[in-house]
Amino acid sequence: MSIRKKLFLMAMTVFAAIILMMGTIWMRASGVLEDFLSAAGTEIVTHSAQNLRGQHEKLAALLHSVSESLQYAYTEFSITDEDRIEEILAAILDRVKGEGVDGLALGFESNGRVAVGSGWKEPDDFDVRTRDYYKRAAQAPRNAVVFSDPYLDVITGDMVMTSATAIYDKLDHLIGVVVLDTIVNSLSRYIGNLNIFGYGSGMALMQDGLVIASDRKEDILETNLITDPNLDPSLRAVAQQIVSGKTGSSRFTRDGEDFQMFYAPIGYGFFLGVSFPYSVIKGIVWSLTSVILLVALIALAITGFVIYRIVLTLSRAVRSMTRVTRGLAEGELLMRFDAHGGDELAQISRSMNEMLDNFCSVLIDIRASALETAEESETLAGLSQETLTSMEGVRSTVESVNKLVGDTNSSLAEVA
Repeated sequence: MSIRKKLFLMAMTVFAAIILMMGTIWMRASGVLEDFLSAAGTEIVTHSAQNLRGQHEKLAALLHSVSESLQYAYTEFSITDEDRIEEILAAILDRVKGEGVDGLALGFESNGRVAVGSGWKEPDDFDVRTRDYYKRAAQAPRNAVVFSDPYLDVITGDMVMTSATAIYDKLDHLIGVVVLDTIVNSLSRYIGNLNIFGYGSGMALMQDGLVIASDRKEDILETNLITDPNLDPSLRAVAQQIVSGKTGSSRFTRDGEDFQMFYAPIGYGFFLGVSFPYSVIKGIVWSLTSVILLVALIALAITGFVIYRIVLTLSRAVRSMTRVTRGLAEGELLMRFDAHGGDELAQISRSMNEMLDNFCSVLIDIRASALETAEESETLAGLSQETLTSMEGVRSTVESVNKLVGDTNSSLAEVA
């Protein structure tokens, strides 16, 4: 496999890793957000439930204060007259009117009559002992406070909730039940406006599942989330979880939309729930994923550009080295490698060029020496030719001498 193909394979591996990372984030983002939302939603609902419990405890403390005052007046000062009791209640009511208290009353166990701080006079046939809140307070443990279901005042149209506690004389005989009526409109709005990170709405339920506070006004004191057959079974199941006194979250469907319900007990027979639209989670996941996708695409583009430049540079360097080495193999000793740049290939090219320069210098020196040797050889050849010519002359002289000697020998022979 060529270097270029290897580099492209490396680039594809990097791209695949980035795409895999994006897919993993996409799949995990929803789960992580759900876990975070579950923890945050449960904490918010628990904190809100504690605040609401604090409001009820404040009312209970106020009721205890009023009941102790009436009990002290009844037992220590023998103030048992209904009119005198009404005067005391009226004075107390004036002092606590700004705290949302709508009315104060004392129902007598002896005759069923009631002393009301506002001055309201009950009908002759009125018997407070038949009222549900009176019975519950009379049967409750001593100093216990009971709360009624919220109801709409037919005169003012306000939502009112009654709290009651029993008072006793020194012999532990029941004197009656002190009643405190509280306007809970603001409390109901507070519950209905509860949300998680700006989304969703709150509701409050009674023990039997009746909605007593909600942003859906048509549900208040009209809808029972446990028994209403028109509601989705998942919502009724969640309502059962809410009134069981548990703290947690569950998913349900209402009007074709999915929600996550976070719930916690308030106390005194009340329970709080805050619903969160599940579509918001998908929206947050998509927003987060869009940002991640954009970052990933930018990373892919930058990585691709860098790898492209690297591949282009390496390919150019490899092609240049291949071309030069092929030319050198064919005898083109003047060709040189491309030594531009500061990477290792450029350093190798510069070293190769220096080697070629040194090699060419050696060849030039060898050629010069060869030329000098050739010239010396030619000089020696000339000298050899002259010597040879001289030798030829000597040989001719010797032959002439030999001939003369022969002629002399012949003449001597003839003389002899």
